[in-house]
Amino acid sequence: MGFGERMCYPLSAAQWVEARRAAIEPDLAVLSLARQLSTDHPVGMFTNNPLLLKRHIAEVFPAVPDIFGTRAVFSAELGRSKPDPEAFRRLAARVGLAPDEILYFDDDATYVTGAQEAGLSAHLVSDVADVRNGLTVHHLDRWSRGG
Repeated sequence: MGFGERMCYPLSAAQWVEARRAAIEPDLAVLSLARQLSTDHPVGMFTNNPLLLKRHIAEVFPAVPDIFGTRAVFSAELGRSKPDPEAFRRLAARVGLAPDEILYFDDDATYVTGAQEAGLSAHLVSDVADVRNGLTVHHLDRWSRGG
């Protein structure tokens, strides 16, 4: 069955990709910080977006594969989605870390709670200043000051 039929709407995968690209507004300051942090620390991304986006991530959001590489994890790959704490435990296993070794930031309080229940150090953030504050809490002061 084709993409449009599964959605019950005559939309091609290419049209969907273009619509997603137009809808995404990346936070350039957060991405810049992630890029800087990645020089000394593994960084990743965890999303509930569908696998269709994973297949087209370089087209829709080119910074993702560049910054996060194989640490751009889609919950559909793990069989559980945020905010389920099991999704975060599976994420930790996927990236080869213990849950308590992961510093996690999200703008959704329910996702932060799920991450905390799984043992991650999780922080609710709304902008790069919040991310910098979280880095300071974890003694990553070099990046909390702007690089």
